[in-house]
Amino acid sequence: MSIITLIGLLILALGFAATRFLWRGFKDGRLGRGWKMAEAVVLVCGICLGVAAVVYIRYPAPDTRLLGFPFLAAAFERTPGGAWADYVGAITLPATIGNFAVGLLLPHLPLAALCAVKRRQV
Repeated sequence: MSIITLIGLLILALGFAATRFLWRGFKDGRLGRGWKMAEAVVLVCGICLGVAAVVYIRYPAPDTRLLGFPFLAAAFERTPGGAWADYVGAITLPATIGNFAVGLLLPHLPLAALCAVKRRQV
């Protein structure tokens, strides 16, 4: 397991915790209208990052393409005949969903941290 995959798993865990913290604050009324607007902006940014993480392609070699970040979803290699062969499997769908979730949840981390700091100051 690569370090990038471990960081992706850490972002997923912390992102779920941050999102839960924010939604509890909205539900309890501790976070006001301004924070809801910030959440809307963060949500749009997260969707954009999620889509970017799903379609991200890296080229470790001229004849190899890897799809997805931080979780590897698919690999494409050029065959000797010049065509591209794809290597997908049972992990492709969960990796794609995980990549989108990492992108979606990543912007929630700084917002939750800022909310926690501001709440303690009051």
